[in-house]
Amino acid sequence: MQNTLAFDDTTSVREDLRRQLHSFAEVMATPGGRALRQLIGQSQTDDDLAAAYRALYSSGRREVAYRRLAHAQDIGEIRADVDVRVLVDQLWGAVYHRLLIPDEPVTAAFVDALVDNLFDGIAPR
Repeated sequence: MQNTLAFDDTTSVREDLRRQLHSFAEVMATPGGRALRQLIGQSQTDDDLAAAYRALYSSGRREVAYRRLAHAQDIGEIRADVDVRVLVDQLWGAVYHRLLIPDEPVTAAFVDALVDNLFDGIAPR
């Protein structure tokens, strides 16, 4: 799963996010992704499991995203006043929401809309 979710660093953070979120959604639709969703659910009532999930998976994944977005800020692709930690929650949180509360599917069009809607609001002025 880790290699599948590697975060590209090309010349466009917008496209890197799009690719990464598409990969994330695809992985989360696999049996391994379903197991991960079950672990997330269980971690709500199991503090040890929650700590292990953070230590072994989510904290590292978040840090990779933070670094990529901070680099985008450094080169002017994202405004300097944008909180990249909140940005990560906005993007991945929306995907997790659809995965954990499956009223709507996580489609390619949904992922594209997440990225496009976001960048229309955070692109440099």
